[in-house]
Amino acid sequence: MNEQHEHDWVEQTPDESGRPVTWRCRECVAVIPPCDTCARPNESANRVCVKCLDRARRVLADIDKASRTPFATSVLGVRAIRYDRGGGKGGRRVESLPFGLDAMLVDPDSAEELARRHQERPGRSTLELLRKPAGVLDALVPWADQWADRLGTSWAPIDEARAELKSARQELVDLNSEPAPGRDHEEAVAAVAARAKAALARCWSAETACARAEPTAANLLRWLEGHLVWAANNPDQSDWPVYLEEANTVRRRLRRLVGLAPEIEPAPCVECGGQVVRDWTPIDGLSDARRCTRCGMKWTDQPHLDFVNLTTLRALPRTRPDELVTADMAKAALPTSRRAQLRLVLHRDRKRLAEGKEPRLPIRGTDERGRALHRLGDVWIAADPDVGVTAAEAIAAIPPERRVHLRRLLAADVPDCISAPALLPRGRLSDGTAVYRLGTIAEAAASAPADEVVELRAMGSGTPVRVVEAGS
Repeated sequence: MNEQHEHDWVEQTPDESGRPVTWRCRECVAVIPPCDTCARPNESANRVCVKCLDRARRVLADIDKASRTPFATSVLGVRAIRYDRGGGKGGRRVESLPFGLDAMLVDPDSAEELARRHQERPGRSTLELLRKPAGVLDALVPWADQWADRLGTSWAPIDEARAELKSARQELVDLNSEPAPGRDHEEAVAAVAARAKAALARCWSAETACARAEPTAANLLRWLEGHLVWAANNPDQSDWPVYLEEANTVRRRLRRLVGLAPEIEPAPCVECGGQVVRDWTPIDGLSDARRCTRCGMKWTDQPHLDFVNLTTLRALPRTRPDELVTADMAKAALPTSRRAQLRLVLHRDRKRLAEGKEPRLPIRGTDERGRALHRLGDVWIAADPDVGVTAAEAIAAIPPERRVHLRRLLAADVPDCISAPALLPRGRLSDGTAVYRLGTIAEAAASAPADEVVELRAMGSGTPVRVVEAGS
């Protein structure tokens, strides 16, 4: 019997576009194809993974929720008076009505209005310029028509349902017009009762079918949700990628029109860099909880989000020391007590540059605005040299071109350790890991030759900075 284990999928045989052709498990011989939508491992029998299908269902559920929201601003078009506008001598126009009611006389989605908005915002699509929720929702009707045409059916078979209902009702009428059997004929009475029961059930079923066959928004979304699996497995017939993009646009636009668009937080997610938002709830209004739209990370309230952001930010010198940052960005990643030391180092470096000397904190390039970029590990060493670090953290903190020499110094079986008593640990953690002084480690590593070309990447930009340091 084979042991069950959780698969650890890795990419295998990527194609020319960079998407993995297959995924294989590190521990066993299992191989699975990627998802057609997200290219992640697809462990389902469909061409799209379970997460992508669930996401498509949530999009339709959000559209259905937004279409049922009775907001007056989206239905009546009533607006508050803007007292900060029209401060001239003429005041309000005589022909205009108060509270913006004159806008009701003009269709906001007419051809003339859409043409005017296209001229004002040439980069927007027609769907993004619509202002009536019903018009935005109508963008999904062609998709239902296209899928139903490919399947040879109709998403709103109202004519067939009404014909069935009419036939069921006629059967009840015919049954009532028949002469009733005598009381002595029990079998005939039972047969009539059974026919009446069947006719009533058929009538109720036909009425339910008519309700579901009406071309309403609820029936449209219900029909699309029921055919998502078919659409995902037949992208050539359903245009699945294009549908996903347009459905997301419909949800985003519709939620904004009815006032349910989530509020966007200024800081991105510290886990994946995605967008952090706050959702509107039907009872409590704007929720205190935050969530990431990319990875699904959730925070209960603002203090929880601030704590996670601050903890992740302060850990950047240990977790990502090779990132290139500006001086202001580096100050945010350092403890408050060490920022004065960093300002002193930068002040002295400016004097050294004016005298034609090399700065203590190496400049690794400039950003888009011309500001100097420094390696975060170098900033950490200069601003907080007395902090205790493990050997792994020390190796990551120093520049990459000096790490080989430092590994030799820290190796227990290398004679150089005997001649470098300063590298003796200053303490140990609870698990026995040695702790060293970061400044001492940096001074010992500075004796290494550094003539390799190192490519670093600036934080938040895709521009690599190539640096060549002369040997010390």
